[in-house]
Amino acid sequence: MPVSLIPTTISEAYKYSEMSQDALVSLNFDDGYLSTFTRALPILKRHGLPATIFVITDNIGKDNYLDLRHLEVFARADWEIGSHTVSHAQLTELSEAGAYGELSLSKKLLENAGFCINSFAIPFGDANQNVWRYVKEHYRFSRDVSDALNSRPFDHHELKCFGLLATTEIKEVWDRIDKCIKEGAWLILGFHQIGETGTYNNSVKFLEEVCEYIKLKER
Repeated sequence: MPVSLIPTTISEAYKYSEMSQDALVSLNFDDGYLSTFTRALPILKRHGLPATIFVITDNIGKDNYLDLRHLEVFARADWEIGSHTVSHAQLTELSEAGAYGELSLSKKLLENAGFCINSFAIPFGDANQNVWRYVKEHYRFSRDVSDALNSRPFDHHELKCFGLLATTEIKEVWDRIDKCIKEGAWLILGFHQIGETGTYNNSVKFLEEVCEYIKLKER
């Protein structure tokens, strides 16, 4: 039975899963908020933890969002850059052409900026047959939103992510990490803003405590 935890990005998880039966944990930061750079990056860097950041490409360079220079810093720090569509539209409400464009153009823009894009996070976790077909055509890995662990054997697509809210208690996260280790599973934790306000926000203290617990359990 696994007794430890391996922190990893989405695209690197499969490499580790082939090497051992240890549990995996991935920290995700959705939407590309500036606080991911100003607050999350220093915390994760201090703890030696990687992460995956999913970027809405239309928001790059806007107020309170990351620009391309920030993304370059993340890449040098061994963070994975992933796509979160062009505009964060609900893909099932778009035409086939519209959904295809959201998936393909966001990837193309990020790749043209010099980033290797393998992973995709589905806005609102909402997809249908056509969306899944386009996702699998363009990305090696994809992730939705679901309060569940990923069990072995891991699927490259439809990965489940526990979305963290301002109301989430730290004990809930610790319990999921412990359950992940016990089951030899893969836990993906989804953050948005750090140290701001609103529903999709977690405090700096909360993120620190998540990282400290991961390091405590890491092999």
